[in-house]
Amino acid sequence: MISLMVFIPQHAEIVCELVMGFGMITSAAVSTRRHSELVTTHSKSVMSMPVLGKEELIQLLERNSSPQQSTTSEGVAGAIEREAAADNTTQKILLYVKSIHQRLQKLENSKSSEQLPFDEIEKYLPVTDVESLRLFDEKLADKEFSTLFRGYLSTVGGRNFRDCICRMLKRIMSNGLGVQCSWLGYRNNIRISDRPFIKIVKEVILRAYHVSESDIDSVASEWLRLSKLRLSREKSSAV
Repeated sequence: MISLMVFIPQHAEIVCELVMGFGMITSAAVSTRRHSELVTTHSKSVMSMPVLGKEELIQLLERNSSPQQSTTSEGVAGAIEREAAADNTTQKILLYVKSIHQRLQKLENSKSSEQLPFDEIEKYLPVTDVESLRLFDEKLADKEFSTLFRGYLSTVGGRNFRDCICRMLKRIMSNGLGVQCSWLGYRNNIRISDRPFIKIVKEVILRAYHVSESDIDSVASEWLRLSKLRLSREKSSAV
């Protein structure tokens, strides 16, 4: 091939392109069978090429420089580029799927590790009397316990923020305690609005929903007001 460029310098670029084309096919053959077949075909043609004289070499280069041959070379190069791009895309997809799988495993592990500590919260709930309420307030003064309680409330959920608040309060307080309480402590009832657990309820709701504190106050006070009705129904169903 070097001798070709010595004899016909004006066709040196075509010769280089052919050499580069064969090199690309050879390297691509390692990854796909299609590339292997291409390399085998071109290798046989190169090995069987006879030793040509100057005039014959000129004719060969003229044929190689024809539009048909150029199109064939471009088609081979394009096919190789498309195969390489497809392999690269496949590798990216596999890596992305692997990363998702790893994150899901971490999430499952974190969930399983968080299930057990909630037992520490649930053994205090629901609060059924004034003394239990006082002890629960003291427990919430502990930073680790309050953080765990915040995580516990975050798992409650609901159809909307009203339903979520009611579900939280139902888990925290019994109806028997609810009839002894009111939001602002009117009529010698226990004031609930400034209790530590209410502050945490507000934090969780405000993070999850686009509502104001006054919206939360309204729903919570209404839930307390209906405690007597729920208790009456509870006793009736128990009979």
